[in-house]
Amino acid sequence: MSSSQLSQLSDGTEKGQSPPAYRSVKDLPYELREHCVIYFEEGLYLQALNLLISLITAGTSSSPNAPAFLPPPQHLALAATLVVHPTTTTRAPSGDHLQASNAALRLLRLTNRLFGPLNANFATAFAFSSPSRNRRGGGARRNRGDEDLSPAGAGEDLDAVSTGLATTGSLWVQAEDVWQAVGWAFNCSVLYPKRWARWKLWLDFLIEVLEDDWAERERTSESILLEDEDAQQSAEEVLEESLLVKYMPTSLSGYGGNRRIVRAIFADGSPKALNEFKEVFRNETKERAKKEPDVLTKRHEKVNIEEDFYADYQDEDEDSDPAVEGGAKRRKRSSSRRPSRHPSSKAASDDSDGSNNRRNNPESDDDMSDADSTSSPLPASDPTPNGSSELGDASALLLRHRLMFLLSTVSARLPNTFTNLEFLYDRYVEHMRVLPLTTFHLFITAPSARAEHAFFNAAAYSSILQILLRVLTGASTSPDLLPPTTTTTTPTTTTTENHKKKKRNLRNNSTPTSSTDPDHDHDQDHDTPTDELTQPKLERWYLPHAATSSSLTNNVRVSLVLETLMRLLLMHVGLTATPALERALEAGIRARREKIAGDGRRKTKVSSKGWEWRALMGSEGRLRAMVGLLKEMEVGSEKEEKDG
Repeated sequence: MSSSQLSQLSDGTEKGQSPPAYRSVKDLPYELREHCVIYFEEGLYLQALNLLISLITAGTSSSPNAPAFLPPPQHLALAATLVVHPTTTTRAPSGDHLQASNAALRLLRLTNRLFGPLNANFATAFAFSSPSRNRRGGGARRNRGDEDLSPAGAGEDLDAVSTGLATTGSLWVQAEDVWQAVGWAFNCSVLYPKRWARWKLWLDFLIEVLEDDWAERERTSESILLEDEDAQQSAEEVLEESLLVKYMPTSLSGYGGNRRIVRAIFADGSPKALNEFKEVFRNETKERAKKEPDVLTKRHEKVNIEEDFYADYQDEDEDSDPAVEGGAKRRKRSSSRRPSRHPSSKAASDDSDGSNNRRNNPESDDDMSDADSTSSPLPASDPTPNGSSELGDASALLLRHRLMFLLSTVSARLPNTFTNLEFLYDRYVEHMRVLPLTTFHLFITAPSARAEHAFFNAAAYSSILQILLRVLTGASTSPDLLPPTTTTTTPTTTTTENHKKKKRNLRNNSTPTSSTDPDHDHDQDHDTPTDELTQPKLERWYLPHAATSSSLTNNVRVSLVLETLMRLLLMHVGLTATPALERALEAGIRARREKIAGDGRRKTKVSSKGWEWRALMGSEGRLRAMVGLLKEMEVGSEKEEKDG
């Protein structure tokens, strides 16, 4: 990619807005770090997190340019675990633990917003440790930059927290790598709503960090090229240090590891997906058992130490997690010298489960209401109400799109480091084309439904849809693979302006043109393999065609993709209600119906009352409605011009 192309790519901010101004950082004083460590090791997570939140936000309004205290990476790593760990969420023994999970998320978001991913040193805090890969049989797989990242809390670190949740029970140890966590999270979006309620918060934050980290490094890379256009290698090295690139596997040579990343994004709770992306924490989906009334009343009985009667405070907690109990025993501290940190494999169970908190905060069903919903797997035959599908609810679809877009951005900038766009888009289509019809419809329309919520820019997304159409219809033309930008919208024009501009391309701003004339016709023959999507190309190569098979489902897919492509052109470039457009549309409708009816040797029985047939009729109606709308808009525009 040329430097002129590179300089035109968005830096992750809206046009007209300056990059975020991050605060500089300074380390916590020793005494404050010790306070936080003691709180964490005593299971007083909420107190520790509230202290850290107050420290990092101090002076935000009065002295925004002054350095602010930054929590150590070990504390941020523990906070990320607290957001999703069962013992602080779905199996939280007290309201304080559940509040601590929410406070941990607030701390992480504030840290990213105030300091940025680079200043916050998330690369160290969110590093996956090699023992988990060895333990899970994945010792051969490594992430880029593993040699530069040590597990948070390892060695003689004064900031290390010696509890199970910060060591052996940590998310960064329990998960093989980030893609296992991503895949498992999306499995939960389909099968385990209670767990998804927490995982989607963690995943949303992680993607936000990856996006901000990439955008910040991209700005640095562009500034290098502005100073020296020949410094392409140095600019790429800056991008290669991004957190997302460090998460890319290197040992599953080449395409194998990249395929696994895409499989994680499309994890659907199937047996195959569950086998590849297993639960991160042991017995993660197990719910906290409801205790019998007579057991609950024991806590209200009077404790008599002299009689050696402690109610149920000495009872073993049946919901304790062995991994969480693997933290080290607390050390004795001396005010005269700094203590040494030696994480041990032994720990008392009260280090990790916060038993002291449970004494003062008996379990309450109300405390768990925020995270509760049914946890039983959804039957495959159930309908998908409220926008849910075989890929999860609307929030799951949006998170999948954000990851797809982020990978597309990296692929466009670092094809040799990650993979090229053609291979990546082919992998996307490989998974999209076999989605159940309802899920397929939700998935392909979500990025283009509302511009402010679309994570693919229109040009890049049209490339994916054209590849999908080419696979479904066997079209011989191949779309230009347009590199994505990080802008969430594409500049649009008014309806009148659209009709004045003839044969405009759906083109990404970062893609160079062969002419400086914006109205230059790049699509004269309409069969050049590198052409972008235009109205003539849509009329010739896509609209008139049916699926290669007589499958009703595939022909409905073709109609839905065409509908989305027409909407993209209408929203971002403009369509004209020409006779050629109407003829192509009607020809395609007839071709698909004839294809469904069979080839003469075999008649396909299709029920006109089936929901798939109704989906086809609905799509055809919307296609015709768009053409009708274009005609009405043109009549209105002509009337305005005459009146004017």
